[in-house]
Amino acid sequence: MKGIPVKALTPQGWRTVGTLQGFTFIKRVKKSQHFHRITQSWGVQKDVLAELERRGVKEVRVEDTETGTVYLAPLRAFREHGFTLDFGHGEQIFLRVQYWQVIAHDTAPRQQALPFRW
Repeated sequence: MKGIPVKALTPQGWRTVGTLQGFTFIKRVKKSQHFHRITQSWGVQKDVLAELERRGVKEVRVEDTETGTVYLAPLRAFREHGFTLDFGHGEQIFLRVQYWQVIAHDTAPRQQALPFRW
């Protein structure tokens, strides 16, 4: 994953939770493990969001590695519409999927394949 690694201190120790590319925070996760199905929301560690705000980040991008679906939300939406939960990995602020722009896997930007040569 390109970009500057973003780490968070969890009860289990320091963990890389995403990368910073320009003014976008990118989090690559498996929806089956990280999407909160009851509230239909994605979460980001509370301390990480505070640091992203200090750095002037404008957008959060969640990439579902299982389907290729991409979710985009302005960082300010977490403060305006988010709610806090803690499942033992530190406090996270969750944002319901209705506040995300959802890009289906077949329309997400991707790198073109290079021609194959022998």
